[in-house]
Amino acid sequence: LGNWNIEKGGNFIFENNSFSASLGCNTFFGEVKITNGTVNFFLIASTKMGCTDQLRQLEEQFILLLENSILSFDIDENLAKLYNSNRELIFTLYR
Repeated sequence: LGNWNIEKGGNFIFENNSFSASLGCNTFFGEVKITNGTVNFFLIASTKMGCTDQLRQLEEQFILLLENSILSFDIDENLAKLYNSNRELIFTLYR
């Protein structure tokens, strides 16, 4: 739980059953379930600010990734790595 930076830019904030995230333009928020080394994001909503086309496309891909996946994770102190179902690294968080 708490505040995490996304390695390639942006941030996540995890609370008990909810999250918010930003890649630099819009803010995403919704519910999160963290159990037994997995994290599941659902009921995701977003602000609708005007962004560059490149950032808008990145945000759309990011939402699709979170909505359609149960991600596994490893945490080592201030570093967290999130993986897809094939154990491919999706992104790294740090604080």
